[in-house]
Amino acid sequence: MVCLNCSAYSLVANKTTNLCVSPNTCPSNFTLYKATCVPTVQLNKVLPSASQQDTLLSQESVKSAAFCLAGVTGASGCQQLANLCILQSITTGTQTSDACKLYDLIKGVNSAAVPTLFISKDDMITTIQRDDFVRTVAFDDDMQISVAAYKLDGTFLGVQPLNNQLFMCEVVEPVAEHGLHFGNSIISRCSLGSLWLTEGAGEPLFYEVFVKDNNGVAMPVPVRVGDKGDDSVYFYGTQRSVFETVMYRRFVLYDNVVSSKTVRYVDYFTLLIATRDTSGGALYVPLITISYSEVTKEAKPPLPPYPRTVLQGGLSASSSIFYVSKTNYNALLALIITSCCVSFATSLVKAWAWQRRLVTPYLDPFSILIRWFVYYASHLGFYFFVVASGATIYYFLWFKGQSRPSVLLPPPSYITEYFAALLWTAFACRTIDVIYRVGEQCYMWVFFLDWEQPRGRLMAENREVPVSMWRMVFAANQFNELQSRLSFKIYTTLFVVIVLLEALGLEGYTTAQPNGNNLSLQGSFSHPLLRIALTVILWYGTTFVLWLWETLIYHRFLAADSVREFNDLLSLANVSMFFLLERRSGFYIHGKSVHQFADASVREFQAMLKREEEGGIPMRGLAGQSGHQTFEILIDDHLARFLFETQMLLNRERMPSQQMLARPRRCYELLLGRGAKNILTQDALMQLQELNKVLQSLVTKIVDDVQLKTAVHRSLGIIPFVFPGMPTRFFLETDTAWMKCILLYLEPAISNCALLLYLSLDFQYQNSLVAASVAFLLILFLQSVRKVLGVTNLAQKTMIDDRFFL
Repeated sequence: MVCLNCSAYSLVANKTTNLCVSPNTCPSNFTLYKATCVPTVQLNKVLPSASQQDTLLSQESVKSAAFCLAGVTGASGCQQLANLCILQSITTGTQTSDACKLYDLIKGVNSAAVPTLFISKDDMITTIQRDDFVRTVAFDDDMQISVAAYKLDGTFLGVQPLNNQLFMCEVVEPVAEHGLHFGNSIISRCSLGSLWLTEGAGEPLFYEVFVKDNNGVAMPVPVRVGDKGDDSVYFYGTQRSVFETVMYRRFVLYDNVVSSKTVRYVDYFTLLIATRDTSGGALYVPLITISYSEVTKEAKPPLPPYPRTVLQGGLSASSSIFYVSKTNYNALLALIITSCCVSFATSLVKAWAWQRRLVTPYLDPFSILIRWFVYYASHLGFYFFVVASGATIYYFLWFKGQSRPSVLLPPPSYITEYFAALLWTAFACRTIDVIYRVGEQCYMWVFFLDWEQPRGRLMAENREVPVSMWRMVFAANQFNELQSRLSFKIYTTLFVVIVLLEALGLEGYTTAQPNGNNLSLQGSFSHPLLRIALTVILWYGTTFVLWLWETLIYHRFLAADSVREFNDLLSLANVSMFFLLERRSGFYIHGKSVHQFADASVREFQAMLKREEEGGIPMRGLAGQSGHQTFEILIDDHLARFLFETQMLLNRERMPSQQMLARPRRCYELLLGRGAKNILTQDALMQLQELNKVLQSLVTKIVDDVQLKTAVHRSLGIIPFVFPGMPTRFFLETDTAWMKCILLYLEPAISNCALLLYLSLDFQYQNSLVAASVAFLLILFLQSVRKVLGVTNLAQKTMIDDRFFL
């Protein structure tokens, strides 16, 4: 009877029956140990180092160690011992198992007898950055990576070029071969069938991976067992916690041997190939990162077949190959810190400018703090957006435009936490700013100043001819339409971006392959950084084109700009308008007509317009000379108190109309103050007339005291010449400065807020349609809130029944 390698667990063969059997007796110098003839001398050497656990793996570890120490090459004892050590190390996470203890024992006696399995902590960085590994590549060069395979019993199966052997998912060879050409990062995700792992996978194989340098010398590729998605090691050389764990030279894709109840399998596999700092495509030694999960075996499994992948209810697994560059993210961190500091400084300036408008020696710390926080959130969100979009556009342009390896993309799993936090923070900050400013518009003080004079007296009633209210109602109704309007650009931009990405296939340019633009290929994936960059480019590119169309063609040849025409409408209606966004500051549109009357017949109206066209009457604007109609105003404290008291009196003097009793008020009407149709008492009407006279007198007196603002004042939002006790001041502004009181002024901020929401969702879920739908709902929600609350506020401040607002 001769000791032969029958299987992993029986090393004796019966020549008569040609079957592996348990021997009854052993030759000289051999001892029967656990139904196997083992060399006596070597068995006595290894037994003291074993724990003597009555487990199959411990017994096989002792046997293989004895054969390895005896130099019985036919049994491949050393390779089998190495495989058992790998299995138990992966299971326990340590090298304290019997197999590893015996492996260390033999390595101490004869290190050449056993293969190298581990890379110590001290040698990790040296192994990855070893100077004797010199490899330069260009795009699409074959990486020349090979893999050696071993059976569980130590049988060497040979060395083959790496293809799809290490992919847990079923990946066709051309796809895997494409991913092993430099620069073509790929990801393969699938759902593994649990029954395939537990019943149909067969005996596990053990792998060692090697990469060749420029001279054709094969270097081992280290393997790190870590957390799923932890690819931070691609920093190569930085002091990260990843180097505090032992790395391996050999690994297994699944383990159905150690436990009779569970199977461990690789649910995450990544091959990282990084370029060095020097240009020319010089590489570090590649690195493999894997993580394991477990699945429980079924007590009574069904009959085969056992498919490897399933559509539903499977075990998630991913395998990937990433080509990365050693990027210094300290620059990005420095930009983020700089953004925080600059935002802090600029928000302080804005808060100081806002405090000046209060014109009071008494400071309200809480109000100033709230205002500063809103400014800080606005600026911080904007700068974070600039940093995120700038960094991703840099990656996009350099990665897709390079001819030699220079800039490669980081693995998606690494940058997810950083850029997701940056985008969501920017979105939250911009949302705070937009909501605050929308609320500020919804509750501003608005008043229409009617300049129309009676056209005579009614002799029979001995009173002046009443002035019609319809001009003021018409102006208020037009303003109501404008206050919640957004231009077509914001909705069109969102639609065009989706069409370009999804329908026209531009999303293909976000593939993590320098020369690739086809996402339909197996293994191709859309890189999150490139998705951000391409979306930002398309978004603002589309916005710019639409702005050119609107400015140069649409409003010039096809339709008038209703916002810019609003000043003319007020002049024709002989109505001025006051806005107070703050208690003492706001805007004034001078709409006093240059004609004697605005209540006129069609013939009289045409004649007045003709005289104005011929220049026979003064120019529109304050004093009929400047031509300017829009002013920023800062009212004195006495007038501010008068306006507040008047508003309170009007609110008290309103009495419910009989129509209010026709039906109960709905819940949202109670919350918003709508639905209760009101009429005014005689005292309230007298107070309105008094307010109208006071404001007329104010405008008439201020004609010769209009102040100018410099470019610095306008850019910083500062009102000049402010001091406590100062009288009411008017400051000359552009014709459209009053747009700060309507939603259209916030359109760039709303567009940026919607874009940030789109980018955040698309970055996290990579679904353009869902992200666009949510962004659309956000825009619609803000516009609806501005419309509903704006109508309520306009009706309450002007005392015009909201039924007139169509």
